[in-house]
Amino acid sequence: MAGSELGPKSDSAPDAYDYHRLEHGSIRLVRLMRHKEEGARIQCQLFEYPLQGLGQGAHLYEALSYVWGSEEGKKPIDILESDEKGDNSPAGKICCLHVTQNLYAALLHIRDRFFDRVLWIDAICIDQKEDKEKGQQVQFMAKIYANANRVIVWLGNAASDTDRAFQALCKSAAKESLDLDDPSARQSILALTKRPWFRRIWVLQEVAAARQILIKCGPHEVDGSAFCLGLDAWKPAFDTRPDLQALVPPITYLMRHVTFWPRSTASRPGPSFSLSLRPLGQLADMYHTREATNHHDKVYALLGIASDDPVKTSADYGAPWEGVFQRLIKLSLSDQVSVGVWGVQRGVAVIRGTGCVLGKISSIRGDGARGDIQYIWITWKNAHGVFDTEGGGDGPFSLPASAKAIKEGDVICLLEKAVEPTIVRLYNDYLAIIVIQAPLAKTESERLERLRGTTVSPTGLVLVWDWEVPQYEQDRDYESFIGSQVGPTASQPVLRSGFEKAVRLWNFGVLLNVIERYEDSGNKFRKAIEMYSSALRSAGTYPNHNTVVGPDKEVLSIMGRLVNGFKGTEESVKDWAGRTPLQWAARQGHEAVVKLLLERGADIEAKDWAGRTPLWWAASQGHEAVVRLLQGQLGQTHVRDGWR
Repeated sequence: MAGSELGPKSDSAPDAYDYHRLEHGSIRLVRLMRHKEEGARIQCQLFEYPLQGLGQGAHLYEALSYVWGSEEGKKPIDILESDEKGDNSPAGKICCLHVTQNLYAALLHIRDRFFDRVLWIDAICIDQKEDKEKGQQVQFMAKIYANANRVIVWLGNAASDTDRAFQALCKSAAKESLDLDDPSARQSILALTKRPWFRRIWVLQEVAAARQILIKCGPHEVDGSAFCLGLDAWKPAFDTRPDLQALVPPITYLMRHVTFWPRSTASRPGPSFSLSLRPLGQLADMYHTREATNHHDKVYALLGIASDDPVKTSADYGAPWEGVFQRLIKLSLSDQVSVGVWGVQRGVAVIRGTGCVLGKISSIRGDGARGDIQYIWITWKNAHGVFDTEGGGDGPFSLPASAKAIKEGDVICLLEKAVEPTIVRLYNDYLAIIVIQAPLAKTESERLERLRGTTVSPTGLVLVWDWEVPQYEQDRDYESFIGSQVGPTASQPVLRSGFEKAVRLWNFGVLLNVIERYEDSGNKFRKAIEMYSSALRSAGTYPNHNTVVGPDKEVLSIMGRLVNGFKGTEESVKDWAGRTPLQWAARQGHEAVVKLLLERGADIEAKDWAGRTPLWWAASQGHEAVVRLLQGQLGQTHVRDGWR
């Protein structure tokens, strides 16, 4: 049925389209009516299609992958009213639906002159006013794209250099010619890859699930495989464009491998389907800097390719973003952490938990052949078992390519109850998350051994996961940023009081000590004690330690004994085992604290109730740097009998 044969039109404006409620497990498809006139008004019909019970293999509809574009200047399309079961109403009533200009342009270029085309297009096939329906349909999208006969990627209208770009890509894919020094071809290809489609997060799922891909830009089109081969050939052109390096290779990697994904789940009963490429936390690491209409989409767009339990990660657009963000973090890290969300776009999470440092990044290298893998080498500090390298370097370990670039010197820490380590960067007194979930072990047994393999007690950690800043190329003053936020969330994890800030400074000093930044560590310990003393003077009493739990409670107790010890004698601040602060610091291997205490006149030969000295504790725990420091203080070159 041609568009001009839809029936008589009223002189008045058509009614807005009113969606009918979908049956459980069904989707809508849109029939794009043929028309011989290129610029004629778009006319469509919607009908219901049962997603459940579909047979195995491709189905005779196409799915559109595109960018919505600006909401300004929307254009109307005609919808032939029906009961959405495929039966036209007797009157052939025409209703109106407004779509963005970019979608309207796509429909004009996709429409055929002689045949109707059946498509799935999210903006038309989903009632965008109903959050409940959106949440349900979003969970079907991976299966929708996986069952489609073909996915059409719409990059937008053609520009003056589009034809040049397509010609260069096709020639490169066919290995006809390749002149990387051709400035015209280079600029046209770079301009093509800078289009908004490459920056959107939804397109990852759409091309990953596709059976076949057609790339369209205005009237120009090319097969997806040829498009990727052409881009691969021009990969050196992206070397000087880090922004494009982070965007284009991961997409082309997914597109190149569309024919290799297992699709057995696509024909299972029910709408649930996922390619199960990686856990959701790792996918968020890789792609959270990509663009989306709202923050919910930055999580929900990844569900169709995530390997997590769909019950735990279902899409709910009615849920507050803060709650969605918190659930993602707890799923990625541990349900033991507390999370607060701040920022103009509510894209900054501040996380409190306990954990310890495992090591630091000594080297990193990308994979030139793939767009989703990088390799790291690690110098271990507090690990044994599968990572026992006696303080040496170890690697390479392959990791998913992260949205934020890993750098040499970044720190690997393991939070309590976490399945995987986290890679962080030290900023002021906070740990900025670079990779929230770093899969370093190859098997489950290695994971369990690593979890048992840390050699020090956990300490309190304050981490920041910032989705508002794409790259940590410039320092962000998180102390001022978080302190300026108004209206803390119910689970606010930020340390605000003087005592709590002293704890955070102390814990940061512990981390610096582990990675052998002793001078910086000593400065943090000094500041922590000064902050504690100042808070103590202001409060006029000792803090109520009953309000603090876990390692932080011990830290407050240690600082209390240190402050008191500086006022009086070492004996007055011994703990229940008769250990002085110097013995405690030597046992923990905190070289910076040992130096601080020695500067303040701590008794180097003080013994606990069992007769053990600070040097005995350092030697027994294998803290060689502290042993050398204490030996130098004593003026001895060996450990006396009785200290062993």
